[in-house]
Amino acid sequence: MKKLLRNIRRKLIDNTKPLPKYYKIAEMLEKNKKVLDFGCWQGDLSKILIEKSNALVTGCDLIEDSKLKHKNFNYVKVSPGKNNFPFKEKFDYIIFADVIEHLENPKEILNQAFKHTDKCIISIPNLNFFLYKLFPKLENPPIELTPHLHHWTLKSFSKVIPFGVKINRISYVTDFPEFRWANYFPFKNKSFFNQTLVMEIRKD
Repeated sequence: MKKLLRNIRRKLIDNTKPLPKYYKIAEMLEKNKKVLDFGCWQGDLSKILIEKSNALVTGCDLIEDSKLKHKNFNYVKVSPGKNNFPFKEKFDYIIFADVIEHLENPKEILNQAFKHTDKCIISIPNLNFFLYKLFPKLENPPIELTPHLHHWTLKSFSKVIPFGVKINRISYVTDFPEFRWANYFPFKNKSFFNQTLVMEIRKD
């Protein structure tokens, strides 16, 4: 079991191609919009948003800007351990790509985010995914770099969404290299065969 987990983790880290969920997020984005990539890490998603959607991107995370792989967007380093939203300006979209499950109080962060936007795009690990059911450790270290504080299905995540906000559209996608074929099959039960849930939520 440990060997399987190590092999999957290695393939995810060594994978040099952008993750499929990043393209799915870009598909949900309208063109030429002002976007905050909250928890942008090294900038892979920000780069795709600029290339595919001509977005004006600001990214924020905990790392120094010297650690960024891509520098074609505005980067803001934020401090750890604070639940307060670190921006005062407005955005057309705020994106949380595999970020919100790491936050202590995701509902509060979303409440604050919607003071600065009318639309968020969020990706989270899909707890209905069959591999997560078989191997729960896939969703935490050593597979993930940091532990997930929250675990959701679409139904349970709906309880985190602020009052006056609704899910506008959803999509499922798989990033695990061995299972990316699932992205091309029209499964009826997409939540069972796909690793990640991507959704656009907006003010009602």
